[in-house]
Amino acid sequence: SMKSLTQLFSNERSMNVPHAVPSVHYDGLMKEEDLIRPQDPRSLPPDMDPAPQSTDALLAKELFKLSIEDRNRVLEEIHGVEQQLANAENERDINAALMAMSEELQKAPQQSSYARAKKQNPSYVSNRDFCMKFLRAENYDPRGAAGRMMAYFEYKQELFGEAKLTRDIQVWDLLEDPQDKEALESGLFQILGFRDRSGRLVMGKFHHR
Repeated sequence: SMKSLTQLFSNERSMNVPHAVPSVHYDGLMKEEDLIRPQDPRSLPPDMDPAPQSTDALLAKELFKLSIEDRNRVLEEIHGVEQQLANAENERDINAALMAMSEELQKAPQQSSYARAKKQNPSYVSNRDFCMKFLRAENYDPRGAAGRMMAYFEYKQELFGEAKLTRDIQVWDLLEDPQDKEALESGLFQILGFRDRSGRLVMGKFHHR
């Protein structure tokens, strides 16, 4: 179903960032004019909000609530030039974070989906590259990464069943459900033909009228 696709992709995102950016060209510094829209949300009367269908206006309205520093951080992260994670990518800190994350995961309840997955295929659950996805998503916070991984397996079991907990979900898994198949064929979710500056895949969600 649409819910299956949305939850699957949202739980495998690398970072929690907005889905769109207000400016096309980016030179490392965000300028105030980058956020200007034909209808500036700040100029609206207090009792008048932008129309719900106006995505640009809603995005600009939310960005205007942030400080300049926070706006820059959001844009740098979206464009793949954010430095915080790059600075943390050293072997000693990575190993320490992985160890701390493992200790947090040991606290998982025995009946949790994570515990079932670990019993089913320990090497899949403890795979270094797999664990790194969750650490990076939580800015190397071991407790947050462990919580995110446990939530991931809960969603995965709910959507695809216990038998597929320790197997990467493939396109044909989605074709088993008629609604999932219809969602895929509609072009709602598409992988764009280019990557961002950090080499990350870019996925688009397109609404059809």
